[in-house]
Amino acid sequence: MPAYDVLVRGAGAVGLAAALALARQGLRVALLRATAAGAEPAAADVRAYAVNAASVRLLSALKVWDALPADARTPVHDMHIEGDAPGAALDFSAWSQGLAELAWIVDAAELERALHAAVTFAPHLQIVSAEVPATLQVLAEGSVSLGRVVVGAATPQV
Repeated sequence: MPAYDVLVRGAGAVGLAAALALARQGLRVALLRATAAGAEPAAADVRAYAVNAASVRLLSALKVWDALPADARTPVHDMHIEGDAPGAALDFSAWSQGLAELAWIVDAAELERALHAAVTFAPHLQIVSAEVPATLQVLAEGSVSLGRVVVGAATPQV
């Protein structure tokens, strides 16, 4: 019998959230990451994520959303999208949809920092630095990753 129910490959926002959510269900989760255990994301990370309402609910259930600094998340109330053809445009408004916001823009480094902090308190979750036996694997390393090659899910070269 494998030592873990799930091996999550990748410790970015997706891998961390998946590992936390699975461990919250009582599954034995191993989180495999390439960096040393306990390493924090780089402070110079200037990326941002667009987060929808379902993701906010997940992050709230994982006790991560409220741990984010207020200035690390910005609500999106309106969107204007233009196409290539002249006059091709779409407008979206939270007000017209009866929503408080359409989405949120979240600072990537702060989100990953909050997820890393939550991992340290998660029961059933262990950070590992090498592959371990597990019944299920979650690939959260991106489209070009060693994990995809290992499990035979590598993106074919065109």
